[in-house]
Amino acid sequence: MITLRAKKRKAPAERDTVTILRDAARAGADAPAWVFQAWNQGILPHELVHFAVEEALGLHGFVREIAAGRTSEDILESLEVEVVQTEALTNALQYELLGLAEVSNAEVRRAANEQCDRHGVPRIELTGRELEATRARLRELNERWAGLAPGEVLELTLAPEARA
Repeated sequence: MITLRAKKRKAPAERDTVTILRDAARAGADAPAWVFQAWNQGILPHELVHFAVEEALGLHGFVREIAAGRTSEDILESLEVEVVQTEALTNALQYELLGLAEVSNAEVRRAANEQCDRHGVPRIELTGRELEATRARLRELNERWAGLAPGEVLELTLAPEARA
């Protein structure tokens, strides 16, 4: 399993951190971890929005790529279709969560597909039910994140393989 540990900053001047640990069963006991300094945006850190999208929809995106041993630079150099689609959807849903975009399936699809078009990858096709399930997971994680005291950690696990 992939483990994500999101730690809420202790002081306003600090940054929240998200650590992604590789699947130790597959990578060995010395499985590396990647630590991301999150932007202080008042909601769930971006990497946890990725987690929710990948988990709820069974997509292979940034979290699974990092856990597989790729660096951010590697990911950006060879933008795979599903990774781009997942990033586009993650961004669209994060804008919605931040209150910067209308909460609507049509708007999420428009914003995500605009990013897919920009990168020359096929548009992502999602049902209303899939989007609502993802929003529900995001709301639940955002509430859990908001409930953490400074310095507390939210730990989550994700299967290393996306659903077929």
